[in-house]
Amino acid sequence: MPSCGGLYEQEELIRDRIRACDMLVISVGGNDIALAPSLCTVLAMILLMITPWPLLCCCHPAVAYFVAMFRCQVQCYANRLTAVTRPRKIGVCMIYNLDERNGESWANMALCALCYTCFPSMLQRRMRLVFELGTSKIQVPGTEVVPIALADALDGRCTEEITTKEWSPA
Repeated sequence: MPSCGGLYEQEELIRDRIRACDMLVISVGGNDIALAPSLCTVLAMILLMITPWPLLCCCHPAVAYFVAMFRCQVQCYANRLTAVTRPRKIGVCMIYNLDERNGESWANMALCALCYTCFPSMLQRRMRLVFELGTSKIQVPGTEVVPIALADALDGRCTEEITTKEWSPA
């Protein structure tokens, strides 16, 4: 997502040409965390990962940070993309689970730092929590929003689902 609320040129094209009969699919955020995280994102991720699961709730600072990112910021982004015309539906995706067994990934450094290779379920459960509290609650007036948990289809358990390390559905 572009920072400061702006849109890139290709996103302006979507905003200016989307029609009421169209369906828009938004899949953002994964690269913001895995490839170019801000200092605040890194600190929130560390706090999220070191907090025992039973203590994670919507009022936990790290959970609130990621809910703001994956609900509020994505909702604002969807509103900006559809400011001219609201499409029939907007699908908002949460990142899929990367391969649990493959040590070579486009997000390898981040995944190693998050202990994904040793304990993938630890990060996966936290991503699901953010999906449930954030992404699945997105609303855009004048259109139907469909939350899509890509991890339901790509759960990371079957290496054959993703056949090359260069491939990324994002």
